Amino acid sequence: MSAFQFPDPASQQSVTNPSTGSTYEWKADPGKWVLVSSSVEMPDFPEQVTYLIQTDKILRSSPPAIELVDSAGYYSNVTFTGIGGVEVTSDFNGIIIDGTNLATDINLDSYYTKTETDDLDKAIQDQVTTNTSQVSILKTSKVTQYKYKLMGTEAEALGTRDGDFYVNSTDAKLITLMSLAGNDSRGVPTKPVRIGDIVEFNYNNAVVRYIANSNDTNVLMVTYVSGSRSMIKNDSLYITIYPQNISPITTESIQSQIADTGNTLTLSLITGLKLAVTTAVDFQDLREKILLKLSEIEIAATLES
Repeated sequence: MSAFQFPDPASQQSVTNPSTGSTYEWKADPGKWVLVSSSVEMPDFPEQVTYLIQTDKILRSSPPAIELVDSAGYYSNVTFTGIGGVEVTSDFNGIIIDGTNLATDINLDSYYTKTETDDLDKAIQDQVTTNTSQVSILKTSKVTQYKYKLMGTEAEALGTRDGDFYVNSTDAKLITLMSLAGNDSRGVPTKPVRIGDIVEFNYNNAVVRYIANSNDTNVLMVTYVSGSRSMIKNDSLYITIYPQNISPITTESIQSQIADTGNTLTLSLITGLKLAVTTAVDFQDLREKILLKLSEIEIAATLES
């Protein structure tokens, strides 16, 4: 079918398409042929749904929200929530975000300024420096292990040469007497022992412990505590003495335990902590400081002559 040809509007302003029955009229404005009627049946279209964008305040009371509402009354929305001092409300015109509370001045009178905190830090550091100029903690170390060689299990034998060690039984559980030479096999002086101290053998990874019943390591009475091991002549072992500090610390007990070794005085109270004292010692003050109750602390004090 050939295309319908419209006539010249200068001579004819109305025309009907015989194929479709549609009638057109020429409209000078907007300058084209316009359909005015048709015999063709138009399909039935469903009723169109319209939409509105509004706030929650138009139809309901709810948290502040923007709603998309259709002509049937159904809607979906996006709600708004304020945090950190920001308040959110709504009215008929829109969403209101209020930051008034954020603009409120904060009272800083109860807070330290940076300068004040720096001054406090410096004051604390100065105090620490002042204290440590008199007593400085050098280090916390493990208890010394002394190396010995078991020379025999005769009750009357005494250790005389460096590293000599004797016990009165081949069964570790039955030992009640032992003798340690003045130095271990490396020449390290044997640590003084006091009644109540723990004496520990580390013997090929077997650990045996005793309580000292006397103060002389060369003739040391002990009570078995734990562990088991057969004592074999010529075996090497490590011995550790753990002071228990049973007696109260007094000025007299501190002074009595100082061994003069030239310019250095060694103070053995508790094992593990070493203190260097560079001024004359106030023993009462020192006693109070070391009552911090660390068990097993070894204290070395250096006094000005």
